[in-house]
Amino acid sequence: MKKIISLCVLLFVLLSGVTVYAEYDYNPLPNPNHDLVLDNGKVLTSKQVANLTKALENFKKKYNMMAIIVTNEGYGRYEYGTADAFMSAYYICNNFPEDCIILFLDTNYKDLIFGTAGLAGDYIPYYDRVKIEEMLNSEFPNGDWYKAFERYIALCEEFIEKKIASGHLFKPGFDDPKNPLPNPNQELVFDNANLFTAEQVANLTKNIEAVIEKHGVQVLILTNVGRGDKESGSDFVDDYCTYNHFPEDVIVLFIDTTQHGDAFFYTYGEAEDHFNDFGRMNMHRIIDPDFSKGDWNIACEKYIYLCDEYIAESIAGRPYDQYRYYRTSEDYLTMVLIVLPWALGVSIIVFLIMASKMHKVRRQKSAGNYFVDFHMIQECDVFVGSHTTKINVPPQSSSRG
Repeated sequence: MKKIISLCVLLFVLLSGVTVYAEYDYNPLPNPNHDLVLDNGKVLTSKQVANLTKALENFKKKYNMMAIIVTNEGYGRYEYGTADAFMSAYYICNNFPEDCIILFLDTNYKDLIFGTAGLAGDYIPYYDRVKIEEMLNSEFPNGDWYKAFERYIALCEEFIEKKIASGHLFKPGFDDPKNPLPNPNQELVFDNANLFTAEQVANLTKNIEAVIEKHGVQVLILTNVGRGDKESGSDFVDDYCTYNHFPEDVIVLFIDTTQHGDAFFYTYGEAEDHFNDFGRMNMHRIIDPDFSKGDWNIACEKYIYLCDEYIAESIAGRPYDQYRYYRTSEDYLTMVLIVLPWALGVSIIVFLIMASKMHKVRRQKSAGNYFVDFHMIQECDVFVGSHTTKINVPPQSSSRG
């Protein structure tokens, strides 16, 4: 019985460990050849794939930036269950270039989802990505995916050309005559929307200064009512940092109170190396619930803590990404609540199956009782111990008569 229990415990531990390990190093859709059009959802003909591939190759030559198209039936078994996470894992695990634009089609829901990675996010910021996504889904509701993908390439070119022409790409020393929000003293927490008390601003500033001193990366918190005359939060933050002469390597949390307290996370310069798209998405996952409840101070404290943690691990060569997912205590609790009952259930089933094979065995008071109805089919003596005494026998003398 002890052996059965030990075996079940070992099985329980192994199942738990395998489940936790399975979270890491998972590629939701392998693409080792870096095909620009990966039609896993089978919505295009081979000729259409060839035409789109040619157009995307020309796009890459023109802008030195990769744009890709991916179709699939849902997100596979991807554990986090969101299109953003699926796309991030797809390009990270397949080692696509850092600057990349992705259009993902979920054929189950007939939904087009637009995403960017690396510097592509500077050319097509969040606000423009949402606009492109809405345009594509509204213009092609009946599923003419080939025309939708052609339109996607044209829109990418249109928005990038518009961005280049506007001169709003973040460049140190760029002189924009319109400062969206003057901050001559370079306050690290610039609360123009009056979300914090003076004491909270002081505490947040102190914590940010500790991060800057530790890692040499500027961390900012900016709040405002609206975005002035800027079309997007990215444009607003770009001009804010540039005009107020903040360092090139900077991380900004921008809270726009006109968007129901929406928070936007931006990185520039070398700070971009510490936060890939997967890391930024995960940070939003952690702090957005506090923003939605109006807990501005708590959310910003988490933001500063996560900046410190992400930068430290990135500098140490252990960045948080698809291969190494940052987890909160709530994440671990959820994982335990999911994994342990499942592993325990399997162990109990194995235990019951093995115990059922022993239904005729009962513990007896004396050893002789085990031999009732016991028939010996083979008998032999086995000596497990021996003691030998050696005695010298003198040789007998012999005589001849």
